[in-house]
Amino acid sequence: MRPDDGDEWLRLSRPERTETLASHTVGAARLTGEQDVKGILSPGYYADFAVLSDDFFEIPEERIPEIAALLTAVGGRGVHAVDFFEGLAPAAPLVQPDCSPIAYFGGCQAGHASGRSGPRRAEGIRDTAAESAQHLRWRQRTGRATDGHRPLDTFDPCFS
Repeated sequence: MRPDDGDEWLRLSRPERTETLASHTVGAARLTGEQDVKGILSPGYYADFAVLSDDFFEIPEERIPEIAALLTAVGGRGVHAVDFFEGLAPAAPLVQPDCSPIAYFGGCQAGHASGRSGPRRAEGIRDTAAESAQHLRWRQRTGRATDGHRPLDTFDPCFS
């Protein structure tokens, strides 16, 4: 089988789900030198785990990107909880700075539902950040604010 054999090559070269899971758990712990304290659920190891919305081993492959964490625990304490598990983790802090696209578009989980193309999404993020109070202060401080409107070519995401 050669790479130019198309879909069959991709199917055969793709890791099995058990290998994928191991690379994200045991493999990640080994990579950081923490294999003696994390990477598996066992007495004496950190109690880091996630309860997922779907069974990773049973869901159709094309739906794997739709899996969401319902409960995430780090060190045995809830750090993220939604739906049935709501209340088991503290509320998420406000997104800072206020110009962050996450405050307007959501985190990585929101990207799958959006029908907007990459460039259109980037333009929306740019425009949202450019309209933020923090960016306006930066434009005023650097002499780039003009009549309350922002020229598109003066956007600086670092607000230097």
